[in-house]
Amino acid sequence: MSWEDVDLKRREMRLHQQVTSSRLGPLKDDEARTVPILDALLPVLKRHRLRTGGQGLLFQPDRPGRRAGKDGTPSRFMRPNTLHAALAAGLTAAKLPTLTWYQATRHTFASQWVIGGGSLERLALILGHSSTEVTRRYAHLLPDHLGAQDRRRLRVRLASGQHMGSGFRARTPGRPASAFAGASPCPGAWKTANASGRPSGAAGTPRTWAR
Repeated sequence: MSWEDVDLKRREMRLHQQVTSSRLGPLKDDEARTVPILDALLPVLKRHRLRTGGQGLLFQPDRPGRRAGKDGTPSRFMRPNTLHAALAAGLTAAKLPTLTWYQATRHTFASQWVIGGGSLERLALILGHSSTEVTRRYAHLLPDHLGAQDRRRLRVRLASGQHMGSGFRARTPGRPASAFAGASPCPGAWKTANASGRPSGAAGTPRTWAR
């Protein structure tokens, strides 16, 4: 990424290129996108711009002019080995377990975005997903993924063994289903012990629910 793609005043970055096999080219989906510069990143980028002069690439190769690659041309970009070494050093200093580059960057950002209440729709745009179906892998991290209403949907009184509002009643294991007078059968209902109370089922254990 070049400094010309970073707008600190508008607090956004334009992604439209990537390095593959030491060559600069378009993104894999060939669709440029704009991503926000978050509060925590803004002062870091400002200091980095002052330190580097704010020209050319944001991150220069650690040894400019060093010949690398199959054709032995001078390095133009930071090598993957340099990035991975810096990541490993950072994880060690922070006493964190080993993470891949993807886990420590893209995946961590997406997870923290959702945990912080960010929308999946906006996250899909930032990550460059073609639809929110791919982004929904992070849906379980939403703060309101399971709200208070979801936890009240089944009105169950476990202490008394009564299942309210559905017609199901819990019974003592081994107790005959005939003991529940007035229970109406329905297609697909649970199989129960026979009238003698003999255990049934694959494990030879009595069924615990009856209609």
